[in-house]
Amino acid sequence: MIQEATIKQSTGRIHSMDAVRAIAMLLGIVLHASISYKLTPSPPWPADDSVHSIFYNYLYLFIHSFRMQLFFLVAGFFARFLYLKIGKKAFVRHRIDRIVKPFIICLIVIAPLSMLPFFYYQYALLHPGLPFFQSLIPVMHFMLKWNGMIHLWFLYFLIIFYIVMLVMLWVNQYISISRLINKWCKKILVFPKASSLFFLFFPIFLMTCLFHRLPIEPYTGFKPDLPLLIYYSFFFYLGYFIHRLYVNNLSAITRFPIMYLLIGLAVTPLIGHLDLLQATDESLRLFLGIRILFSIQTVTLVFGFLGIFIKYLNTENYTIRYISDASYWMYLVHVPLIVWAQIWLVDSVVPPFLRFWLVNIVGIFIPLITYALFVRHTFIGKALNGPRRRRNKNKKVSSPIHQQLMKA
Repeated sequence: MIQEATIKQSTGRIHSMDAVRAIAMLLGIVLHASISYKLTPSPPWPADDSVHSIFYNYLYLFIHSFRMQLFFLVAGFFARFLYLKIGKKAFVRHRIDRIVKPFIICLIVIAPLSMLPFFYYQYALLHPGLPFFQSLIPVMHFMLKWNGMIHLWFLYFLIIFYIVMLVMLWVNQYISISRLINKWCKKILVFPKASSLFFLFFPIFLMTCLFHRLPIEPYTGFKPDLPLLIYYSFFFYLGYFIHRLYVNNLSAITRFPIMYLLIGLAVTPLIGHLDLLQATDESLRLFLGIRILFSIQTVTLVFGFLGIFIKYLNTENYTIRYISDASYWMYLVHVPLIVWAQIWLVDSVVPPFLRFWLVNIVGIFIPLITYALFVRHTFIGKALNGPRRRRNKNKKVSSPIHQQLMKA
């Protein structure tokens, strides 16, 4: 009975972390949907001059301050979990099947399709005097060229982090470095003491000083941006050591989650105001001030969201598990959908206050429907998430993670 209770508790914790990872991916859709409606839209995103609002600047900064940091932390947590569960060889095969192969295929198929609406907007809509087919010539020309990894850069970073992790584990066989790191982490990551959050805040603050502007924007080239790689690797390996130290006591690292969320929300308007000042004020005081606030926001929101999910979403739920499975596919295919929607809504009769919400509906529900109809029980779904059985309403269905724990 004790073992069954432990397994059930462990399943809830793992399930919570998986839900966090899914939400982090889905928030990327909301983030991209907001870009066209910011006060200062980011090229080459379509700019809708009738909607620009500071609200979308604040929303963009808020999501950007914790989303990918939280995603990579959870990815590091699951990397160690999976490695210990299935072993090195199976881990390598699993990551090749779930990350490397989809990454390569998406670079060939999804990346060009994702760039098509951007080039159409740039060369067709912004040059209305050109004949339609003449405007399509530069569109097709640039779409078929290398344009970077677009929103697929996170898969590239994951591959790098997995390789480094495996190299470090191999080196540890000959030179024992794990004891030293483990001892250091145990002294610093003593949750829920406030000192642990300070020790996390300080290196994050130092790393943000490596970037000229905040929020930290991704780099989509094949040659990794070193500060960006260092920054996100910190969260990946933080998740790795959280699994090592707290897998059986995750609640210890997520005390006071509502307070953390309130702090992160409270500093968002101030960061948004300072972000607008960055364009004209290059003083050291503003440079350091916005990075201090951004680092506080990142730490509080990351552990606030972790705490909320671990505390309140720690039981198996078919709907949440389904959305967790679907989130991978939804994130991969959402970019062209929301950009086409943003282009279509420019100068449309749709009321401006509805456009952002309509773009989100397009970017979320169309990928979700296509996942249900064409992906989940096909070879595509198997490639992304592994095989999924059709639901039997008369029988409780265990997740693959739960099945693994039951075999332990």
